[in-house]
Amino acid sequence: MNGEGPNYYIGDVHGRRDLLDSILKFVTVHARQRGVTPAIHFLGDIVDRGPDSKGAMDLVLKTLEENEKAVLHLGNHDEWFLEAVDTVGEFDDADSWAMHGGLKTLASYTRKEDPYKALAYVKANHQPHMDMLRRARRFTEFGPFVACHAGVDPRYDFEQLKKGAFAGPDPFLWVRGAFLEHVNQSFRPVIHGHTIMMSGLPVVTENRISIDTGAYSSGRLTLCILDAELGELKFYQTLPDGNVGEVDPILLNRGFGTVYDRLPYLFSQFEAAA
Repeated sequence: MNGEGPNYYIGDVHGRRDLLDSILKFVTVHARQRGVTPAIHFLGDIVDRGPDSKGAMDLVLKTLEENEKAVLHLGNHDEWFLEAVDTVGEFDDADSWAMHGGLKTLASYTRKEDPYKALAYVKANHQPHMDMLRRARRFTEFGPFVACHAGVDPRYDFEQLKKGAFAGPDPFLWVRGAFLEHVNQSFRPVIHGHTIMMSGLPVVTENRISIDTGAYSSGRLTLCILDAELGELKFYQTLPDGNVGEVDPILLNRGFGTVYDRLPYLFSQFEAAA
C-alpha cells in the first residue's frame, strides 16, 4: 500500500476563511496522529460569495508555503478572479463574475467601492495571490482516483483532457451535467466540488465523490479523507457547534452500487503499483 498516509480533499471554500481554518486545524491533528505530513488538496473556488475571500486566500497560500505536499486545484471562480485582476475588469465574463460573488471578494481586499479601482489595487498589492492561482493545478491523480474542481468530462478521452485538447472552457473547472449525469461503473472515481450537494452532505455514486456542500451559506465545509494505506474513505464537516465531525455521505446507487463497493479493487491498484 501507499505508505505516505492519507490524502485530504477540501471542498469549495468560497470566502469562508473561518471554516477553512477549522478544517485545517483538524487535518493537522489527524495527520499528526498518523505521523505524516498531510497531503492537502484544495479543490478550488477559494474566493467569491463568502465574507472573507482574502483571508481564505491568505490561509491557502500559507499552507502551500509551509507544506510541500499541499496542492491547490483551480476553480472556475478562481479563474474568474485571476482574469478580472489581470485585465482590471475588462474580460468577457466580468458581469457574471461580479454577480456571482466577485464584488464580495473585492470588498474583502479593499474599501475602494469602484470595482475597477479595487481590481487595480489588488493587482498592485496582491500579486502573490495571483501567482498562486497561476500555479494551481487543473487536476491531480492518486492511484486510480482523479481530483479536480468540477469533474471529468466523459465526452473526451482523459488523456486529451490532460493535454488541454478540448473546445470551450476547461472541463476540469466548468463541467457539470455531462459529468454528473454520466453513469458508468468503470469510469475512474472523481473527487470534486463545483456543484452544491443540496442535502448538505457529500454524495458518493459509482464514479464520483461530490464534496461541495455550499459552505458559504450552509456553514458546512466538507473534507474527504482518502487513505490507501488503511483502505478507508471518510468524510468530515464543520458543524453548527463549531467543531469538525465525521459525517456519513449520501450513497446514490444508480444501478451499479457506489465507490464504496469498488474500494477493495481500487485500493488493490495501489498495491499493484508499489
